[in-house]
Amino acid sequence: MKILNKNITCFSYSNNNKVYDITFPTIKAYCEERDYQFIPYHINLEDKYKPHWNKLHYSIKLLKETNSEYIVWFDHDIVIKNYNIKLEDIISKYKFNQSNALFMMSQDPASNYPFNTGVIVFKNNKETLNIFQDFLEMRNNPHKYQLLNKYGGFNFNGGMQDTRVMLAYFHQNKDTLLSIPHKVLQSFYGQAEFYSTGDLCGHVAGPQGGLLISKLNELKNHQNFDIVIPVGPNDKSIIEEQIKYTQKNIIGYRNIYLICYDPSISVDGCITINENIFPFNINTVAEHHGKLKQNGWYLQQLLKLYAGKIIPDILDKYLVIDADTFFLKPTTFVENNKCLYNYSTEYHKTYFHHMQKLDKDLTKIDKNKSGICHHMIFEKKYINELISKIEKNHNELFYNIFLKTVTNKNGSGASEYEIYFNYMLKYNPDKIQIRKLRWENMKKPKTNSNYDYVSCHWYMR
Repeated sequence: MKILNKNITCFSYSNNNKVYDITFPTIKAYCEERDYQFIPYHINLEDKYKPHWNKLHYSIKLLKETNSEYIVWFDHDIVIKNYNIKLEDIISKYKFNQSNALFMMSQDPASNYPFNTGVIVFKNNKETLNIFQDFLEMRNNPHKYQLLNKYGGFNFNGGMQDTRVMLAYFHQNKDTLLSIPHKVLQSFYGQAEFYSTGDLCGHVAGPQGGLLISKLNELKNHQNFDIVIPVGPNDKSIIEEQIKYTQKNIIGYRNIYLICYDPSISVDGCITINENIFPFNINTVAEHHGKLKQNGWYLQQLLKLYAGKIIPDILDKYLVIDADTFFLKPTTFVENNKCLYNYSTEYHKTYFHHMQKLDKDLTKIDKNKSGICHHMIFEKKYINELISKIEKNHNELFYNIFLKTVTNKNGSGASEYEIYFNYMLKYNPDKIQIRKLRWENMKKPKTNSNYDYVSCHWYMR
């Protein structure tokens, strides 16, 4: 049975704005991406014990009010990381939709309990409502339920709160719970380290106060993208210095890939990629343009566009930085799954003539903004869409189309940054965010300047 997205409602509760200002935007963005409903709650309905019990109060409220087939709770200390994972796929994979179980949770490897309540998927029916009401009944009249002794006793002023009644309940009613492996619905991050890149979300369970805020911010910026830097003959003398700035000031990257004309180039903390693994090379450019000085410039544009297709295991998002560009201040490039784009005011007619030859629908979208600013973050799915669209138009490989449609071969006849920037503005404006960074072209980086980054082109050095 296929699970429809509109049949999933997600919710969370928090009255701590320092926490939910970090976490709730990630849950909201995830639900928007997957077309789920997200309901954030901030009013404390619990008047006797700790706010943990709002999980139960709001579950009961939703079970009475929503028509969604599935309801999903997220703790307020959870950060969504992988927006591509679908809850309906997890439901189907573990056959929750076919089972008699009413609750699905991940196992807790830190405590060895059969579940952790950080993420709870439950079915919306009368039986589930009754169970949530039973949870509160157990809390309110604990001495009637001797099994609570096994899970911390009858006093609910201490730790574990709502988890204890669930442990006691599911101990006696095992068939109502589907316990699935850890790292599927959630992965611990912060104290118990189980999270790894690609997991649905990280759960910062345990830390409190300032440490919690610090860990949440750390997780939010953890390995969101890879970095790609093409290194040509003119860049060999500066790449080691550039990498120092990149490693220091780019926030949220996993790996740095150097696409090198010379595979012997090695820089600490980077992975060297031989440009010969790409399906084209400098000779391919020469076949279309002849032997010209600009051939390397066109080659590196294609390397950037194809990096997501060719580099093994590269992340879905990758930030391309020109080898002569130095980031001087800490800079992020992803916010709640939206890639962030700087801009300039450059305008070269030949770039847009070239774009229109690739696809007549590719035009300059914002007359005041150019994508040429010496770096750009790409997303593989959109690059693949763009390349497939152009290949379908021309019935030929994209890199050949790109090269043969350049008219100003010995000058500035094409721009990969303008192509992608305007493609995103036209077809996916809601998936990106424009922001302004301060930058300048100069002979060498000035670390005491007020610029976010500078570019030191080889012809200026």
